[in-house]
Amino acid sequence: VNAKRRKLGDSVAGIPADVAQHLRDETLHWAGTTGVLVGAEGAYMHAPCALLPYPFPASLFAQATSLAEPFNLLVDRCARDLDWLHRTTRLVTKHDDFTGRLLKLSEQVAAE
Repeated sequence: VNAKRRKLGDSVAGIPADVAQHLRDETLHWAGTTGVLVGAEGAYMHAPCALLPYPFPASLFAQATSLAEPFNLLVDRCARDLDWLHRTTRLVTKHDDFTGRLLKLSEQVAAE
């Protein structure tokens, strides 16, 4: 945990600061133990997350919901076209070892 860890004020969204701090600590510990981490070089940190819900316009939620089906169709079609997927993915493997390992695994499975 970062030595400069930010302390929460008197309250957060009406939750007492000590309770909010406990929830924050538990959330960050959970992120660390379950692999919800980011970091390319050096130390890893927890991925950005929200402890409490964040309000946003209902119209944007409706828009996102309406895009779910066509987006999932796109993902499905990309995943089914292995020649295209492998050819396209190969372009980034020089710079991304993780994607390179995924590509290698996909090619091995496809060959079976």
